[in-house]
Amino acid sequence: MARRPHDVLATREGRPHLPALLERPGEAGADAEPVVIGARRRPEAVVLSYERYLKLAGGRERRARP
Repeated sequence: MARRPHDVLATREGRPHLPALLERPGEAGADAEPVVIGARRRPEAVVLSYERYLKLAGGRERRARP
């Protein structure tokens, strides 16, 4: 069985706390722990800082569509 690196926050539990979840990565920057969210505690999405995202993406940014 594969080991899950993070606890998964249930979507239902995370929904009312979404504003706070989005502020946390911005305050800690690239060092902020990712928050894994999913229905029935199955990993479906990750909230992480934009700085950490850029590191994972190799520093590449996508251009916004006009």
